[in-house]
Amino acid sequence: MRYLPILEELFHSDTVHFFLAALGITVLAGLGMGRKKAGIGCGTVLVVYLVCETASNVHTNYLVEIILLVVGTCALGCLAGFFFCCLAGVWVERGAPGGLERR
Repeated sequence: MRYLPILEELFHSDTVHFFLAALGITVLAGLGMGRKKAGIGCGTVLVVYLVCETASNVHTNYLVEIILLVVGTCALGCLAGFFFCCLAGVWVERGAPGGLERR
């Protein structure tokens, strides 16, 4: 994982807390959105993550790297949350077993 420092840090440090916080907030916010808006959010957050991942390979100073690490980790959490909301939207639209229906 030489070229993916944010993803490497996610598994080797305490930045998983930022990931989980962003995931929870995004799932709570994303469930109220439609599938289209969640898909747009998913694409936007993916671009933010890729920019942070690419920029973190350029070593400037520690403050910029820490900011990119936090923003990139939160973007990964948001990406997972929006992806979950897109899957949940498909599941509800197809008629989820167990009585969940869209009103």
